[in-house]
Amino acid sequence: MSPWGPIDARLDGRARTADSIYSTFNFANMPYNSWTPGSLPPFGLRHSFRTARSGQISWTHIFSAQLVNAERMGFTRQKNSIRTPYIGSDILRQVGMQGVSTVGLPTVPEIAISGITTATEVPFLVFPITGYQWTDNLTWTRGEHTPRIGLTVVRDHVANTSGSGTNYGLYNFSGTFTGSPYADFLLGLPQTTSLDTPNPPSHSFGNWWNAYAQDHWKMRPALTLDYGLR
Repeated sequence: MSPWGPIDARLDGRARTADSIYSTFNFANMPYNSWTPGSLPPFGLRHSFRTARSGQISWTHIFSAQLVNAERMGFTRQKNSIRTPYIGSDILRQVGMQGVSTVGLPTVPEIAISGITTATEVPFLVFPITGYQWTDNLTWTRGEHTPRIGLTVVRDHVANTSGSGTNYGLYNFSGTFTGSPYADFLLGLPQTTSLDTPNPPSHSFGNWWNAYAQDHWKMRPALTLDYGLR
């Protein structure tokens, strides 16, 4: 069995004659590595890792031949992570650049040397989305009428943690000081520099609910009317 999945599982059971239960679970990991076009190795290496999880449990209870209730609870979680294997603060320390307080982010500074391929950034991103849902449906058969009522409640959570190469600085070497852009780079003399402050992690939450009531009315053997409200 692959450690990356996908893995799908289902479990069915019956507690007693009136109660039946089933549950499902889904699991998948999706790793993907690539080189960012236009970047100098090894700065352009991009690690992307996606995960997906979902599961639900359903319970059906038969009160009588005319009255049945079905309840279901579930969740889904997807997470996308993109990063480089290098830590920008380590790179700055190795080349002797000072004045940047950002540490630990898995992205690299942007270095532009005129006439040479720019070491562009590989963005750092962790983006999980989690959702929970609860649903209940009640069906009642009474003569020619089969009314149904139901309620669904959903809660979502979206988080975002991100960073960019400019959190460690953007350094432009154009040859202003020596006449050679690469010589300016070797001497550590950029023409211009800029620095962005890392964004703090963000979290968004949402709650939704909806309810319905409907009726299946068999008015005559050849005539049926369905009506309801949501």
